[in-house]
Amino acid sequence: QALTTVLPISVYGVGSTLWPRFNVAARRAVQLSTAIGVPILAPLGEGDASKGDLDGQFEDWLQKLLLPALCTFGISPKGGEPLLSESRPQLQAHAAPVSLVVRSCERLAPGDPVARYFEVELSGSLTYSAGDSVGMARNL
Repeated sequence: QALTTVLPISVYGVGSTLWPRFNVAARRAVQLSTAIGVPILAPLGEGDASKGDLDGQFEDWLQKLLLPALCTFGISPKGGEPLLSESRPQLQAHAAPVSLVVRSCERLAPGDPVARYFEVELSGSLTYSAGDSVGMARNL
């Protein structure tokens, strides 16, 4: 069944220009969407992890391109209830210790630069889900 109304989309991809196929998935999503007639609300945004400050890069795209484009649809970035709200309990200072295992890993893929990363394994009473972050400090 054909859609009678196609809403415009915006895409923001995050990658690293150190990799040959920088943001290929986000770029391809825009190409495919355009090919089937989906209007693009704001130009493709691309965060480059190799330049640092991903939050700042996204904020620039949001303020300069996405929010003004939303205003053309009568959606004001000022005021109103958040479209999505999630409340999570914060880890308290008196919480039980959590065991943390960190492994240093190196991945080689044909034609790609070496990728070095850490795998973190948590055990104990702490739970986590997609979107959570872990901060680590090194004792000197």
